[in-house]
Amino acid sequence: MSALPLGVLKGTTTFSILAVAGLCIAWIPLGIKVLRDGPRPAARKAMVAIVLTAVIGYVFYFIGQAG
Repeated sequence: MSALPLGVLKGTTTFSILAVAGLCIAWIPLGIKVLRDGPRPAARKAMVAIVLTAVIGYVFYFIGQAG
């Protein structure tokens, strides 16, 4: 993460894309471990989270279109 040039407002460099891709690849083993070993959420809580995420996404989309 220290490779990302924070504060750059315009454009993305190839180096920053590679840094983020490397970070994502590095976190894959931990993500798999959490999914296998962690407790399963209740079906109701999972559905509420999915619906809430969709609603918030639509709200942000329309706010973005208005501005």
